[in-house]
Amino acid sequence: MFEQRDGSGLARGFFATNGLVAFVAGAPLVLLAANWAEPAGVAAPLLRLAGVGLLAWGVLMELIAWRRPFLRRVGLWATVGDALYVLLSALLLAFGGNLLGEAARLWVAVVAVAVAVMVIGQSVGLRRLTTAAPGRDSALATA
Repeated sequence: MFEQRDGSGLARGFFATNGLVAFVAGAPLVLLAANWAEPAGVAAPLLRLAGVGLLAWGVLMELIAWRRPFLRRVGLWATVGDALYVLLSALLLAFGGNLLGEAARLWVAVVAVAVAVMVIGQSVGLRRLTTAAPGRDSALATA
């Protein structure tokens, strides 16, 4: 389905899956933020904002996956963004977990693990690219 002559099939597949994961992860954060925050409700706006961010990220991942030609540089920056998401999730759980209810902590951890898997898959997919889109990305074709 995603296989292309430029070898972008694996990368496209992981970016599309990442988009789906972001949609599935973001929707409950938007809809259930008030229920998942601690009773004081301090974290509810934070959870809702994270959910909206995940939904927007999912749209971006889908655009990256389906764009022709595949832009390696954009994929690389998106993968770096995903890695930062995993790091920030770990920091939130380590230092701000008391702001979240048990369900929210579990959800953040599960999503972070799923995104870490996407980072690995996207990285492997980007390394397998044999050509890049013309223009600035062509310099990255040998990287």
